[in-house]
Amino acid sequence: MSNRTLILIIALILITVGLLWMALKNSPVPPPAKTVPTVMPVLPQTSILFGDLSAVLSTTSAKTYSLPIKISTVNNKVTVVQLEL
Repeated sequence: MSNRTLILIIALILITVGLLWMALKNSPVPPPAKTVPTVMPVLPQTSILFGDLSAVLSTTSAKTYSLPIKISTVNNKVTVVQLEL
């Protein structure tokens, strides 16, 4: 075995040992992050109440019905209401 090959093998072994030492040495553990308490979100207090269904008299042959709807929003801002059958 030539001198160059022996020097190369020794150099690779030294580099490997150095890299393993750097990877396995005890480094200081960073302190744990401070925990921030989670705030529970305020749920909306909107309610929809349906009244009694009543028939409305009309002059056409089709029957027309009326259903009163009450929306209580407390402090919530409501811009649109959509009702579907």
